[in-house]
Amino acid sequence: MNRATMRAASVKSKLGYLFGGFLVLFAFAVFGIAFTSAMSTMENMQRVAMPGRAEVALPAGPSTLYLETRSKIGDRMIETDGDFDVRCELAGLELQKPHSDVNYSLAGYKGHNAFDVTVATGARYTLTCASDGGKPFAIAVGAGVGAWIVIAVLAVLPLLAGLALLIVTFVRRRKRAMA
Repeated sequence: MNRATMRAASVKSKLGYLFGGFLVLFAFAVFGIAFTSAMSTMENMQRVAMPGRAEVALPAGPSTLYLETRSKIGDRMIETDGDFDVRCELAGLELQKPHSDVNYSLAGYKGHNAFDVTVATGARYTLTCASDGGKPFAIAVGAGVGAWIVIAVLAVLPLLAGLALLIVTFVRRRKRAMA
């Protein structure tokens, strides 16, 4: 190998290490932001204990009602095992089945999206829910939990690409050193 070829190979391997390292760091940053945003979104959602009746404040636009079988409302812990049917009504509004399936178990909360609702004007609404056998649960009102979870999962892609690039660069550099 001549000197120019060796220098070009050295530059390529340095760039491979730099870009691979950048992808790995980028993936960790995206995951960290998505994870903390998901936790913050979950912790700041409005929650009401059910079964029963409660007033909920809904902003104008779309919202999701999450059914939580493990939740915390003030000092009260709610934890229920097993699957059970829930029926809810929101005074004057139509509750719809969600188009996606979001499940979470994070930050002391466990739940899934149960209903979507779109509100023309933000206001307080009366929510009434019942469950099989009167099992306790919580309804959390919010949006965006699923999006942050998807972003956190997608952070795996640049992580894998960065690790692959680092490994390929290392193997190629090692082969050149042995030649």
